[in-house]
Amino acid sequence: MGATLASSGLELSGIVQGAAPAIILIPANIILGTMIGLRFKGISLSELRASLVDGLAGFIIAMVMPAVTAHILSHGVPVDKPLGVEQER
Repeated sequence: MGATLASSGLELSGIVQGAAPAIILIPANIILGTMIGLRFKGISLSELRASLVDGLAGFIIAMVMPAVTAHILSHGVPVDKPLGVEQER
């Protein structure tokens, strides 16, 4: 977790720039996709449908909760100026 936070901080601050090379990303995505696909091997269509519905429900919850929180906080916190904009004197 610490390495992830350090990497994110360095990347966002502009100190370090870069991305993983395609020679690593493409095989990694193929392996991950294969592993995920193999989890569904041998299940019925109704089980697949139930898994997709559960996954979609989880996705919707994961998107709605932060959106609602951001909406509530944005109306409760006064902001004089947008971030990154200097105030005129």
